[in-house]
Amino acid sequence: MESSRRRTNPGAYVAHPHTYSNNGYEDHTGVDDAPKLLGTVLDSLPLGTDEENSRLLNLIDKLRECRVDEYIDLPQIIVVGDQSSGKSSVLEAITEIPFPRKNVRCTRFATQISLRRADEVKTRIRILPAKGRTAQETKGLLDFEEINHEQVDFNTVFSRATRTIFPSSGIETFLSRDILSIESSGPQRPHLTVVDLPGIIHSATMSQAESDVRAIRDLAREYMQKERSIILPIVSGAVDISNQIVLTEVKRVDPDGIRTLPIITKPDKAAPPDQEMEFITLASNKDERNKFRLGWHILRNRDKDEMDSTPEQRRMTEKRFFASTQWGAKLEPSQLGVAALLKRLSTQLIRHISAEAFKVQADIKRELGKCKAKIEELGECNETVEDMREELYILCKRSGQCTQAAVQGHGTNPTGIDNCPSPNDGGNNAWNLRSRIVKQNKSFAKYMETRGSACLVLGDEETDDEEKDDEETPSRNFSAEEGKKGAMPTMKRSQYIKTEVVPLLRDNAGMELSMDSNPLLVYRLFQSYSRKWPEVANNHIKNIHKICEEFLSEIMFAFWPTSIHNRIWSGFIQDVIGARFKQSLCEANKLKQDRMRTVTPYELQFESDFYEWKQTRQNNGFDAAELANEIYVEVLVKMLLLYESNLKTFISNIIVQAVERHLVAGLDIIFDESRVRHLSDNEVRELIEEDCQVRTERQELRAKEKALEQGFAICKQIARRQDLGPQGIPQDSNFAAHYDQAVPHSRPDLAATTGSSSS
Repeated sequence: MESSRRRTNPGAYVAHPHTYSNNGYEDHTGVDDAPKLLGTVLDSLPLGTDEENSRLLNLIDKLRECRVDEYIDLPQIIVVGDQSSGKSSVLEAITEIPFPRKNVRCTRFATQISLRRADEVKTRIRILPAKGRTAQETKGLLDFEEINHEQVDFNTVFSRATRTIFPSSGIETFLSRDILSIESSGPQRPHLTVVDLPGIIHSATMSQAESDVRAIRDLAREYMQKERSIILPIVSGAVDISNQIVLTEVKRVDPDGIRTLPIITKPDKAAPPDQEMEFITLASNKDERNKFRLGWHILRNRDKDEMDSTPEQRRMTEKRFFASTQWGAKLEPSQLGVAALLKRLSTQLIRHISAEAFKVQADIKRELGKCKAKIEELGECNETVEDMREELYILCKRSGQCTQAAVQGHGTNPTGIDNCPSPNDGGNNAWNLRSRIVKQNKSFAKYMETRGSACLVLGDEETDDEEKDDEETPSRNFSAEEGKKGAMPTMKRSQYIKTEVVPLLRDNAGMELSMDSNPLLVYRLFQSYSRKWPEVANNHIKNIHKICEEFLSEIMFAFWPTSIHNRIWSGFIQDVIGARFKQSLCEANKLKQDRMRTVTPYELQFESDFYEWKQTRQNNGFDAAELANEIYVEVLVKMLLLYESNLKTFISNIIVQAVERHLVAGLDIIFDESRVRHLSDNEVRELIEEDCQVRTERQELRAKEKALEQGFAICKQIARRQDLGPQGIPQDSNFAAHYDQAVPHSRPDLAATTGSSSS
């Protein structure tokens, strides 16, 4: 648009010194055109028929009636302004409903006004209870309803609503989250829904405390910060712009001016002329500090002597004002007057809903899924002890079946829950109880075989014939390289004989001949060489115990309500699993004591291995020096053979007698039904009875679930319109790009679909 031209608009105001006619605009100079507004782009988005648009707005209102707006942001237009800014006059002009003035106590709650074009003139007035109201309070608020087909005395309506929302009995609060709903239909009504908020108070007074000021401001911020809300801040032309905090509040939640359409009221009170030009500059959207992409709008309020004028008289007076002032000369006609505002708001809201409808449905579906999951997590509520005991039976039966299957390790899933680990984490998944135990047992056995001794006795590297040395070394003589794999110390055979065997025989001589050795000292040497066994065995039992605890924890999360996890674990499981752990340690202690017994091995392999070693050594021959050392070598060989024999027995006994017998086998007994049967009523209550907090949480979740289910059903009706959602946006326009900036998306994943052919 060229700066010297104004676009044609039928029925424009007549302004001086340049005139407007019903045929269009006259040229005028010296006034820069305002930046292109988003509203001109919105005009390219198609609208449905009157019937379709009315039904669309009704469905959105039904979402609000179900109080879906308490969980999901809904497309809406909210009106907010400072007290005495002319907000009530704006609402009167839009809705033709006389709003209370100069009585803040009548605006202590939000008011939703729904206008619909229909042949029948009808007004329906209700109160939508807020979340958190008791059942009795909700019933009392819902009983407040009236339907009129004639003139309504709204002063009486607001007074009655205030008394209903704030009864004289009980603790009275200044502000309520309940909503007064006014639905008005008639042949001259536009399709529009707006939400009016209490006027913002700057500071405390004799009638309003500081807490009241904060409560009103917090309510306004709560509504404004919802990203699907189009904000209509009311700015008074009679007050210096720097003294009006409403724009400051708006820019806190909409700093880029994307979803704000400010309305200037009382333009006839903007004096002196420089103040008037300041507001005209604002309305022209040229003030970079207060620039809004939806532009500005201007309404003239009625004077005190015009309060009895009809809506038509009001519009004519307003039209004459704009036609004779700088406001009409310098601003677009689409920015002036109530008729233009009604068209602008109705079109804006319907198109806003069109673009957001499917996103709202997706948000409701996602939130409903979370709600149902949380309810399932909390479990059902049981009122009587019999119900609680029956619930315990059911939970124990499912847990016991799953535990038994896990102990057996056949890979079956008797409960049918989806707990199968992925191929990559099956070995460490807590559900794979038997697999983890097998893996841990193998690790224990390998550690005992390779690092279970006090040290590794290695072959003497300084010998000339290493092959000969290897042949003469029993099975406990590992290679030097294998000895490096662990952190345990290594020792050459000759060094071990010198530091361990020789002192043992020398310091513990008995009645034997000097060329003989005490045969029982082999057991002493074995006990020293195997001194690490008790610690390794204890660690293994602790690891198995931890695996069992982790599995039982998974059972808890799979079958038991979250709210009673701690009580069930401490009062029903922990004592039993703790007792089994103690029994396992006790059994291990017996096996550790067996290590100190002087019991000879009875397997034939033990003797045959010793005599085979001795024959090989004799065949290889040795000199006199080696003969003197032979007694010590024989003691070492006997000890190592005894170690190998007892090692296998110890490993097997720890796994079978300590681990399997006391920790793993019969783990499902923890959930045996007989345990539930022997619980007293008080013990059952202590285990499974809900506390007040959980009961309240479930009630709130049930209410939320009901609201969201109703909302989702409503959204399905909205989805039947093919022209809604991103697919309804024209592909040959720049609307998508502008709209993405103008209306923030609550879901980034859906933001990219705006302007595409699919939602």
